[in-house]
Amino acid sequence: MCTFSEGLWNQAWGQAFNTGISQGKKESVRNLMKNIPDMTLEKTLEILDIPAELRESLQNDPEFNKTIS
Repeated sequence: MCTFSEGLWNQAWGQAFNTGISQGKKESVRNLMKNIPDMTLEKTLEILDIPAELRESLQNDPEFNKTIS
């Protein structure tokens, strides 16, 4: 594989991996809030040690601003 193709492959793989990790973290937040009714979004993010950039994204996401049931 040429260097350019390898670079593109690595970049695409990295983006897909990060997207998968992000979606997995969102699913964890959703499940924790669903299964522990008194759990707030802020407490969930703290317990799961969600990074600041993803916290901001989740706090602005309408899905997480409503009660998850």
